[in-house]
Amino acid sequence: MNPPVKLDLRARTELLAFLVESQLLARFVGGDWLTIENVVEFERIWLAANRGDADWFERVSISSWSQTLAERVEVNLPVAFGVGSAAASENPRVGFRATLVRMVNDMCLGHLVEMGWFMNGRLRSRDGQAP
Repeated sequence: MNPPVKLDLRARTELLAFLVESQLLARFVGGDWLTIENVVEFERIWLAANRGDADWFERVSISSWSQTLAERVEVNLPVAFGVGSAAASENPRVGFRATLVRMVNDMCLGHLVEMGWFMNGRLRSRDGQAP
């Protein structure tokens, strides 16, 4: 069995997008955001399914941004949940053809870059320099 792999920018973006979409689905179906316990569990599920490895700071940071970013997306939900949306479908499948999925992925990538977390694929320190 292969050992877990450290997350690169693409994997971090996918993890954050997965958590944001999970937040939105919980809000859409149940009316409430995910609990902290739910977010941690979804994060663990994603990391196990994708053989990802992240330290505690990285996991806490990514998971803490999920609700904030989901709240930004929620403002645009009437547009994002169009007829072709996976959430509006009888057979919902997440894929990059869905407008909402592309929008969330692009927003998550932009957020990670805007936060200054990455330089040459590596986590930046607080002063913006590569460690």
